[in-house]
Amino acid sequence: MYEQRLSSPQWETYPTVALCSNDTGKARLNALLLFLAGYAFERAGCPPYFSGLAVDVLTGIGTWPPDEHLVWKRFQYALSQWKQDAPKVVRWGESDAEVNDLRSHLKGLNTKANPLAPKGTDYWEKGIRVGATSQESVVRLALGSDLPLDMWVRDHLERETQKVYSELSGVSGIADKIASLFMRDVACHYGVFPLIEDDRRLLQPIDIWERRTVQLLREGEPSKNDGERQRFIVQNSNCAGCSPERVNQGIWYFGSQIAETEYCLHKAMTSPDGVRLANDWLETHLRSLRRVGHA
Repeated sequence: MYEQRLSSPQWETYPTVALCSNDTGKARLNALLLFLAGYAFERAGCPPYFSGLAVDVLTGIGTWPPDEHLVWKRFQYALSQWKQDAPKVVRWGESDAEVNDLRSHLKGLNTKANPLAPKGTDYWEKGIRVGATSQESVVRLALGSDLPLDMWVRDHLERETQKVYSELSGVSGIADKIASLFMRDVACHYGVFPLIEDDRRLLQPIDIWERRTVQLLREGEPSKNDGERQRFIVQNSNCAGCSPERVNQGIWYFGSQIAETEYCLHKAMTSPDGVRLANDWLETHLRSLRRVGHA
């Protein structure tokens, strides 16, 4: 259900493989758009409209290869135009001083953890420069391969899982969870998985629903960290003959879309009639989706 409702529609919107043979530039652009639309801004606390703004900016530029500095500048401008409380003073050719003044007013831009900020970009607090970014932008990562980003991940996932994980998580604002999230979905989309079992933990994004579920499955025995939770899901999925990646998707989907609260999740997983409750809630969820589909 996760793939049908949430993942597949985005992958269908931004196809890559079908374009590679005759329009590599368009395929690489689509792969970057896919990453921006569904993954790059999924960190906690990131404004939900950032992904849409980033997609519009890159689509507006429309050519491959894009200039990462132009993408960053236009993203700031698009944000300034969208946020009514921001000064609308910057045009494409204006001075760095004016751009810096705009940065200081754009709440939530979070340059230090923004995937579009090129390495070495100054970041500001209350109009004062406090540092510069030390990690590459996602645009720079996408430019580093002749393949579209999703296909590059696919082609290195089996034997070079650690390398893929390191390069993705090394982008500003991406870190562990988003790198694992993208790798997991690439693996499920293409049916390609790490050959080393322990490397499959790197395809296990962990958020509040995985933490809660693992805690309940361990019957209250606390996990030391997210790495232990990742290994728990992988090992127990393999023992049950299930795909760890799809189990991870299912844990998140059931918790966030069906149970929706910690109380209901706990009830489904600990009550004597928990399986029946979970099935009833699933049926209700499916009926709701069918009604929406027929509206």
